[in-house]
Order: sequence, then C-alpha cells, then structure tokens
Amino acid sequence: MKYSFLLFVLKFTGCSFKTPPDQWRADANSAAMQYQQNYLKDNLALAQKDYERAIEYAKTSAFIDTLARIELTRCALKIMHGKQQSCKELKDYSSVSKDPAIGAYQAMLEKNLSQNDLSNLPKRYRAFAKALQQNNTAKAIEAMKQIENPTSRLLAGALVRQKLTAKDVQELIDMASYHGYKKSVMFWLEYKSSRFEDEKARTLLRLLHD
Repeated sequence: MKYSFLLFVLKFTGCSFKTPPDQWRADANSAAMQYQQNYLKDNLALAQKDYERAIEYAKTSAFIDTLARIELTRCALKIMHGKQQSCKELKDYSSVSKDPAIGAYQAMLEKNLSQNDLSNLPKRYRAFAKALQQNNTAKAIEAMKQIENPTSRLLAGALVRQKLTAKDVQELIDMASYHGYKKSVMFWLEYKSSRFEDEKARTLLRLLHD
C-alpha cells in the first residue's frame, strides 16, 4: 500500500510540474505586464526589452489575440501620455481577432465608440465609455473618478484632459505619485504647468528632472 501511494504521489507531482503546451501565452502576458510597469515608472530601456520579449513570445502562435492585446497596451500607454491620438497600427489585428473587446478598447482610445462597443469593454470602463459615447464630458469625468484601477483612471483622465480642472489634474498627479508612476507624474505635471500656468508644478518638474 505504501508503494502504491508513493507511485501516486510521484505521478501527481510529475504532472503538476509539466510545462503547459501554451506556456508562450503566460510568458507573453508576463513580459507585457513588466513592460507596462517599467514604462509607467519611466524605465524606458527596460520597458523596450520587455515589449520585445512579449512580442517574441506572442509571435510563436497564430492565436493573434495575445499579440493584439500587447500592441493595444502599447498604444494605450502612448495615448495615456500624449504621444499619439489613435491606434492605426491595430487595424490589421482587429480584422483577424476573435475578441470583440480588442476593437471596443481601440474605439474607446480613439473616442469613436458605437453602442455595441460598450458591452464589450471591461466593466470598469463602461460608465465612462457610455458618457464619452454620448459626448457628455462632465459625466465622463465623474465616471473616471469612480474607476478604482489606477492605470485605468489615468488613461480615462488622459482621454478627457482638456475638460479637467486643476484640482482634477492634481488628484491624478497624487495617484500616480503614490504608485511611483514617474512617467505619468511628469506628464501630468507638464500638463498642469502649461495648461494652468502652475508655478508649483513647474518647480516640481525641475526638481524631478534634476
């Protein structure tokens, strides 16, 4: 009986340590998460390496959704920090992807939402996206403030930044500062400095640049 139990344990243990056939997916997602974190923390050299690793893993499969999400993340981070306004590079991915959330997320980033897109977005974005789709900026800003995920709120804030008050911008700066997202801190300080001619923001920018 002891021998049989030992065989069972060995068999179970052996199975539990096997590499899953789709390990490439986990590796791609892990590298993509590291890319996002390093980008937000302004570790751009490391972020670029993480991005390249994520793409390399994702391109080992014809299941295009993982690759599309990585490129979507990259586009979102650029829009979130004022580097671009659209995700034109995602057009081909959207045409072959089986995940409707990818097209919906792209539509939100480009502020070109249809009614069908709303239900395909993650729940945390839906109230914000609905207000955006209705061109109700005041309601969109209120919905933005209810988003708990910090990166999601920072992204939503970037999409409506022209209508934010100085207080709204400061709240985003404080949140980004708390999480150590230097890239976002610098972006919003620069925005506050130029939009509201804020001297304190200018001083902080100088001190953080030095």
